[in-house]
Amino acid sequence: MAHDCRNLNTNASRRPPLATCLMAIATTMIVSACAPDAIRNNNATGFNGYLNSLQTKCPNLRIGTSDVGQWIQYGGGDNDYNYWLDMTSRLYYNRISQAEYRSAVGAQLGASTGNDVAFNCMFAALPALRDSAPPPAGVIRY
Repeated sequence: MAHDCRNLNTNASRRPPLATCLMAIATTMIVSACAPDAIRNNNATGFNGYLNSLQTKCPNLRIGTSDVGQWIQYGGGDNDYNYWLDMTSRLYYNRISQAEYRSAVGAQLGASTGNDVAFNCMFAALPALRDSAPPPAGVIRY
């Protein structure tokens, strides 16, 4: 039998399903509030705009052996993409410095003679005025 929040089975040895459902909802809300920016950037129009601008300002963007330009164009990749997206969000929202970004992302994606050019282009494309945090989940910005 499938359980849902309407099933009020109150077996003394188990927590009532209504309480379980409410706990699950509360846990989901807490976890989503703490999710990395890579997961909750749907409402981050400034950050998304920055990513889109990299396609034209930094064409053929490569860091290490990773084709970051292709990740941006197609909106996905592997675990390195997820790492890059989260770290780039932290850079965008001033949570890490450019030096910290260069060191961490360069270490994760690998050394390359072209890394300095890629990082410098990305840093030059950062808007001077930008939010210091992504919008809260559920906020729609136009």
